This record gives sequence, structure tokens and C-alpha cells, in this order.
Amino acid sequence: MSDNKEKKSLWQEFNDMGGMPLWMYLVCSAIIFTVVFTGSLGSDITAFVAVSFAIAILFNKIGKILPIWNTYIGGGLLMGIDRNRIAVGGHSAGGNLTAAIILMSIDRGTFVPALQILDYGVFDNKTPAVDRRNGTANPKLPPWKSDFYQKMYVDPEDAEEIYCSPGLASDAQLAKMPPTLMICCESDMFCDEAARLQSRLLAAGVPVYGRRFLHSSHGFVVQRRDEFEEAEKMILTALREMM
Repeated sequence: MSDNKEKKSLWQEFNDMGGMPLWMYLVCSAIIFTVVFTGSLGSDITAFVAVSFAIAILFNKIGKILPIWNTYIGGGLLMGIDRNRIAVGGHSAGGNLTAAIILMSIDRGTFVPALQILDYGVFDNKTPAVDRRNGTANPKLPPWKSDFYQKMYVDPEDAEEIYCSPGLASDAQLAKMPPTLMICCESDMFCDEAARLQSRLLAAGVPVYGRRFLHSSHGFVVQRRDEFEEAEKMILTALREMM
């Protein structure tokens, strides 16, 4: 009897084993060679990325064979990761992505992090800057520039989608959100939407630790200016006590 099993090339076998596209293997190889030949393996962030890429190939294969592996975040139990103490957070557009990730997890019924950190996030991509109460509060970010940036981030037809404008989510969705740290600043056109989201979360029974910084403007935390030290203390406190 003839063997009708399709023969695979060496590359196909390699791809089946790792499950990643060719360019990812090339990037992984380049990083590993770089850290090896510069003597930095195991001593800096580049080495960490290289090792992470390498073990991701193995984890991907294990996850296909044993789905429970993925349930615990790539073998988190074996790596000592407590999935009940995972937080997600972001500044500005990152705050938008954080809230969107949480909403998507809620809607899909999947893992929801224990804490979200929303630092002067963008939660309403529907309202033009010129129509906001403090749309001209920050001279470094006038309305025309804000709208220009917004067009690079958002297609107008998607502006009312909740994953684009998390502040438009329903009360039922917000009630399932995890404890939240909310940081906003008065000299920022996104201040009011953050305050509205905070009020809705509190009304829905979600624990919120929040503050409006009256003497700071957009970007003050990552740029380490104005009242950033107080905001950083809030972030560290939330990570210690809200999970």
C-alpha cells in the first residue's frame, strides 16, 4: 500500500513546531545572536526579550497540546505567577487601550485583570476637542492638533464603538470592571470624560481610587513634571493595596 501522507519540507516542519511566521523567527534569531556576541545575555532587557521569544515557541506548542496551559497564562502557575494579582494600565492612549482590553475581556467572558490603572486616559473619541469644556486648557495641545491626532488613531465611523470610546460602555459592563485607579488633570481636555467614567464606576459599585490634579497637564506622569511624584505614589499604593 502506498503512503499518501503529504511530505513536508524542513521549513514546514519547523513552522509547525513553533507556530510563528518566518519574520518572527528571524527577529528572534537576530536578537539572540546580538545578545550572545555582545556578552549581554542574561544581564539586560534585550536578553530578556530574546529568551522570551525562544520560550514562546515552546509555550505555543504546549498550549496547542494542553489547552489548560493557556488557561493559566502560559504556564503561569509553574512560573510562580499569581493570576489574581495581575494589573493592566496605561497613560493617555494607553489608558484607552487598558479600558478597552478590560471591556473586551468582560464581553468575551475571559480572564479579567485584578486592577486597571487609567492615567489621563482617552475615553470619548466621539466628541471633538472644540466641544470640550477645557479643550483649550493645554496650549501645547490646541483643539486642531488634538483632532489631528485623533484622526490618526480613529476612523470616524468607529468613534462610538465602546472599544474605541470605553466611556460609552453600558452600566452593566462597567459594573464588571475590576478595582480602578483613575488619574486625571484639570489642564487637559480629557479630564471631564475621565471624571464621568469614574462617577459611573463608583455608581456601579466598582472600587475607585482617583484624583484630579489641579496643577498638572496631559503627560505629567510619564514626563515626570508638575505633581508627578504624588501620582506615582498613588500608582504604587494601588498596586500594593487594591489587588
